[in-house]
Amino acid sequence: MKNIMTILFTGSAFLVFLITGLVFAQPGFSDADSNADGVLSIEEARAALPDVPIEDNNGDGIVNLGEAERAVPGLQLSPDGRGDPDAPVGQAEYQALASAIEEER
Repeated sequence: MKNIMTILFTGSAFLVFLITGLVFAQPGFSDADSNADGVLSIEEARAALPDVPIEDNNGDGIVNLGEAERAVPGLQLSPDGRGDPDAPVGQAEYQALASAIEEER
């Protein structure tokens, strides 16, 4: 009886962990970049990251480093802080953005 209870408890805990991970996980870049052009548009960002208040401050329709950094407090996408804030968010920057969002939760 004790073994059955242990198995049920372990299985239930794993199921909760799995469901929680699926609910909170951010889509990968290839899913977020729906037109596969290698950069994240404002529309793609809003669809993939609906809880992140990304604004298109320069009106170009593309999420750039500065816009992403303003949307997520503490996020720094250029390692030395001196990168081009108008550079578009690509796969590497998106992964850093998604990781920062996961850490906030």
